[in-house]
Amino acid sequence: MRDEDPFVIGIYLRADQKYSVYSRKVNDILTFLGDIGGLAEALLGIGFLIVGFVSQKMFMSKIIRKIYHIRKYENIENETLNRSFSTVG
Repeated sequence: MRDEDPFVIGIYLRADQKYSVYSRKVNDILTFLGDIGGLAEALLGIGFLIVGFVSQKMFMSKIIRKIYHIRKYENIENETLNRSFSTVG
C-alpha cells in the first residue's frame, strides 16, 4: 500500500458470465413429518391397489370354483350315507 493513496480499502469488482447462486432452505420438524406423511400415504395407496387386485382375483376364483364344482358319483354316495348315519344317531 502506498502512502499517497487516499483510501484505506480497495474493492475490485469483476463482471463474469458464469455465476453461482447459493440458497439455504430451513425446514422445521413439522415440514419434515409432512413430507414423510405424503410418502406414507403414497405407499399406502399402492398397497391398497395391490391388495384389492389380489383379493378380487381370489374372490372370483372361489366363486367360479363353487359354481363349476364337479362332484363325482362316489362322493355323492358317501355324502348320502354320512347324512343317513348322522340322522339316525
